[in-house]
Amino acid sequence: MDHLLSLIPFDNSLSFLIYLLELAGAFLVFTFVTYWTHRIAHCWKPLWYLHEAHHSVPYKGEYEFSLLNLVGWYNDWRSTLDVWVTEVLPMAGLVLLWPATWPLAVLFYIDNVLSEGLTDHNPRINIPGLAMGKYHIEHHKDMSVNFDGYFRLWDKVFGTQRNVV
Repeated sequence: MDHLLSLIPFDNSLSFLIYLLELAGAFLVFTFVTYWTHRIAHCWKPLWYLHEAHHSVPYKGEYEFSLLNLVGWYNDWRSTLDVWVTEVLPMAGLVLLWPATWPLAVLFYIDNVLSEGLTDHNPRINIPGLAMGKYHIEHHKDMSVNFDGYFRLWDKVFGTQRNVV
């Protein structure tokens, strides 16, 4: 753990502020990559074969957490590979390229474990700017919109955003 903490510049305020800005930039790059892998998963047959399983699950808005989420298993092998190819591998690549981004990987893990059943498909959630709940469910109704996984930024930039009420 000491080695991981040594990657974060706690020595002075300016260094730490720059580090936080770099983390924000790294997160933007990560969300850009996951946005495009999600879009590609809808039009490239090998990825669609995996991603289609995610769209076939009937989400009812109940808390659907499974202890298997803790080890990276999501409903079935196709959904699991979908998550690993479109989200886990890009995050792993980011951390391999820049080890100091490991706090993003920790937050990503927590989000991935909880979001599957708690936020992503919860029709009671509609937080402006965030791509979860009703916003993500809209993607399940019309698979040509709302590809973002975290914030609604890339949908807005690339014209695939459909707001929900």
